[in-house]
Amino acid sequence: MLGNFATLLGHRGYLGYALIVACAYSGIFAFISGSSFLLIEVAGLSPEAYGFCFAAAVLGYMIGTLISGRFGQRLGQERTLALGVAVVLLSGAAGLGLALAGIMGVAAVVAPVGGYLVGCGLMLPNALAGALRHYPRMAGAASSLMGFLQMSVAAAVGIGVGQLHDGSAVPMAGAIAGAALACLLSLLLLVRPGNRHDAAHRA
Repeated sequence: MLGNFATLLGHRGYLGYALIVACAYSGIFAFISGSSFLLIEVAGLSPEAYGFCFAAAVLGYMIGTLISGRFGQRLGQERTLALGVAVVLLSGAAGLGLALAGIMGVAAVVAPVGGYLVGCGLMLPNALAGALRHYPRMAGAASSLMGFLQMSVAAAVGIGVGQLHDGSAVPMAGAIAGAALACLLSLLLLVRPGNRHDAAHRA
């Protein structure tokens, strides 16, 4: 098992896809960890109203997965993944900009996260498929390692958001923006070079 894990982590493409999944999910976990403090304690929403806001944000993920399922085959896996990365990057930057400007309204918190989750809906299915396609005979090991990375990174980010909570949206928004940037770097530095290497090897 450890040998399989070492082989997987040594593959640039697999590692890039796995990190995209882990980083994207860590942004979601940052919202899960920080949004209740912001929207209930700071913005003064009732728990019931917070539930509706949470559902509205999650609707973004549903929209993203629907778009991915409907147009993903036409666009191709890599283009759909890149589109998702662009959406999370723009949404994360918008959320951080609003937080740094001190804009704390419900829409200023929920709307950027909804956009981020649209991007996650575009990214995650394609990143999961991309990671598993490299080693189909080790699909179980590849899936379990990816799940471990996903939950470990997300847990660390969630703890960080909680520890840095200062009554503003900056820690949560900063974590989401950082997660989006990490997705971009994983795509540019690991996924694309890894895929080019595989294509050259097959040729």
